[in-house]
Amino acid sequence: MKITDQILDLFLDNPPNTFFNQLQSNKDLSNLKNPDTFRKLGYQLNREGYHSELIDFLNYAITKKNIFECSESYIADTFVLLYTRAYYNTGNYNELIKVCEKFKLQFPNSTLVQLSTLNGIALGEKNIGNYQNAFEKQVKIVEIVLNSPEKEKYFIDLHTALSNLGIICQDLKYYDKAYFYYNKCLKVLDKIDKKVDKTSVFLNISECLAATNRINEAISIVNECLISYKKKHIAFNLFMYKLTRLYKVKFLLQNKQLSEAKDILDDFIPVYKNTETHVKNEAIFCYLLYLYCLKKYNLFIEEFKKNKEFILENMSHKYLEKILVKLENITNFMQFDELKNECSELRNRFEAKNPKHQFFINEATLNQEIIVNI
Repeated sequence: MKITDQILDLFLDNPPNTFFNQLQSNKDLSNLKNPDTFRKLGYQLNREGYHSELIDFLNYAITKKNIFECSESYIADTFVLLYTRAYYNTGNYNELIKVCEKFKLQFPNSTLVQLSTLNGIALGEKNIGNYQNAFEKQVKIVEIVLNSPEKEKYFIDLHTALSNLGIICQDLKYYDKAYFYYNKCLKVLDKIDKKVDKTSVFLNISECLAATNRINEAISIVNECLISYKKKHIAFNLFMYKLTRLYKVKFLLQNKQLSEAKDILDDFIPVYKNTETHVKNEAIFCYLLYLYCLKKYNLFIEEFKKNKEFILENMSHKYLEKILVKLENITNFMQFDELKNECSELRNRFEAKNPKHQFFINEATLNQEIIVNI
């Protein structure tokens, strides 16, 4: 058993105060005082879906400053980052904004903390529908980095902000603007390291292509990403590799290439319940789309019901809207009266969480000239 697995078991079996007391007295686990081990445990809690437990862990650990020295960079790269992921994955976006605002006020002179908290606030704002505020916060990150005399030091933050600006434009169907930000993001990544994994940016670009009916181009991009992994042009990342294969499934289904899609899906259907939240999201979404394309409506309903709470809690508004439309179509087509009330309830829950009138950004903000010279 790895040391982090041992620590994880200890944490999950005890309340935070007991957990930390045991760490203090257990020499075998004393290396949690090492910031790298602490960070690994945080990432492990997040990766394995223990998001609420991670919040408890961070809340208690932040009060135990004698365990390790909390430098400003450690606050930014560990605490703010892990809080952001934990609150984001629990859908508690208002708390995400609050905790980032708190760190932002505590470290007003730290560029690292300012950048990481602005990103956390922007993610929270975007996910409660305040796209205008989210866009402005990401632009602020770009400005801070480009105006810094040490801008190379903050290229990771610049890449993240440019990518998020692309995602905001993509969500609002401003695909040309999204391309602009994604291409700038790729240039920043090249400055960091020519061999750095750019797959997440390429997947976003492929989605823009698919949304504008350039599906073959989208499939070509994901194929290139998969080839890069196989030929080891970039460091192998199992999470991104699985995600890339599922994006390919999505595009194949859109292109009515059902048999090719099924060949890939067969690797995921037996195991997606035990995989990372984001991969599970994609796998469930792709499998439901596949069943719908085959007109296996009873299986679609069965699979949806089996995963309903996970879908409602974790699936993006974009995916959830598509699934609900298909469920409503099946209900009407098959005349499943018993499902009509449930569909209505699900629609109400979805619209309460995703108010349509908030998903906008004014033209002046969208069209402002952002020059990224690096």
